[in-house]
Amino acid sequence: MMLANGKTESPMEKLCRSMFQFDQGWSFHASEQLLYGEPLVHSQGNVGSCVGAGGGLAIAAKASQEILNEGDIEDPVGWSTEDANNVRDHAMPFTGYHYGAGRCKNLWNGERFVGSISRGDGSYCSVQIWAYKTVGLLPCDRVKDEYRGPFPQSSDVRSWGNNRNDELSEHLDIASEYRMSESVVVRSGQDLVNVITVLKQPCHICSGWGFASAGFDSRYEMTIYRRSGTWYHNMTIYGVFEVKGTWFVLVKNSWGAQAHRDIGRGLPAGCFVIPLSLFDTWIPQAECMSIGELTLPKPLPLFNNVSREI
Repeated sequence: MMLANGKTESPMEKLCRSMFQFDQGWSFHASEQLLYGEPLVHSQGNVGSCVGAGGGLAIAAKASQEILNEGDIEDPVGWSTEDANNVRDHAMPFTGYHYGAGRCKNLWNGERFVGSISRGDGSYCSVQIWAYKTVGLLPCDRVKDEYRGPFPQSSDVRSWGNNRNDELSEHLDIASEYRMSESVVVRSGQDLVNVITVLKQPCHICSGWGFASAGFDSRYEMTIYRRSGTWYHNMTIYGVFEVKGTWFVLVKNSWGAQAHRDIGRGLPAGCFVIPLSLFDTWIPQAECMSIGELTLPKPLPLFNNVSREI
């Protein structure tokens, strides 16, 4: 298949496409399924760290695209630890680091973080993008002695976002090896279709919009959501696709697998679907930025210390 940018899809991209149960478009759940064993899901708990949690999910999705479909010889952002019950989560970066770094952007002096803040929880997309580009991402297996996986306990998440600047600075050398080099600002539904289907970049989206299920739609054979209430919240744009002439957006939340279930068309739990036309109404009141090219270390050789002499 020839893409709009003139590139031909790789064999692995064709395999991912064969897993989709829609007419055209793209979603990152197939590459996650193939690389990690299943699409990743996360619950942020009771702290307003949705930007950190959603960012970790988006970074893992982009890494799966680069490694599996684009053939980049890279390690995921923190592969696994000895915790056999939590292996797949370790494909994600340690959220305390990039969440805290984004919140503490104004304390960055060009070399390290100086001072502290103490003003509750929460963040927004553009400072997280700054953090990925400037101070990088911390693989969770580098802090495995202190934390079992990418998501620290609620009290620790809050402290990383306020007064752990010495620890943020301590990990700069490692995190600088795991950076994002570019990001696209999304301002319309057409922008989003291009970013997801051509550039293959998932997105942060932050806004005050809430959503609720409008029920199962038999024409499209899936549950579709509508606008409802207010969520001051970040989520991940995880796919866009067409079914029977209508385009839809797949939104991944950070409220766990039980929050959104039984979507239909093979789409993963923890996500919900809205029409692209609703996204066009949403985006003027939202901040949406993509996760662009990642610069990740190359994996160590499998037989690193074995002599090749015969």
